[in-house]
Amino acid sequence: MTTYTFGNKKIKKVRDIEGASDSIKSRTR
Repeated sequence: MTTYTFGNKKIKKVRDIEGASDSIKSRTR
C-alpha cells in the first residue's frame, strides 16, 4: 500500500514537471 501511494506521488510529480516544461515551450513559441 505504501509503495503504491509513493509511486502515485512520483508519477504525479513527473507529470507536473512535464506540464511545466510544456507551458515553457508554448511561452517561447
